[in-house]
Amino acid sequence: MRKIGIIGIIGCLLFGGFMTAHAESPQFSETYNKVMDKLENLNCGESFTAVMETEKTEYNLGSPLEIRLQSEQACYLTLMDISTNGDIAFLVPSGIVPDNKIEPERTYSTLNDFKLDMKVAKPD
Repeated sequence: MRKIGIIGIIGCLLFGGFMTAHAESPQFSETYNKVMDKLENLNCGESFTAVMETEKTEYNLGSPLEIRLQSEQACYLTLMDISTNGDIAFLVPSGIVPDNKIEPERTYSTLNDFKLDMKVAKPD
């Protein structure tokens, strides 16, 4: 079972052209900096709608976390756990979840489809 900070997971769900920015002030890991540089320099093509949601709006520490997602177009999902110090663990794709292709209009579950047993935890 993996303990994941809910904010880190929600902030790291990336579909195609969706990007996040990062601040330069904290010292992050070399892997984090490389990943963020790649993301910032993506040549984004046509955009499309992707929806991500959780069952509840509030969680207690230790509660199970399931994320549901759906895309209007076929795409590939990248789901990362980024710690507060910038260390990155790739959850999808990974050795456990190698297939990250998302079919259009199908609802996927991190628990049922990707078998990710995640719990809400405080940031590291």
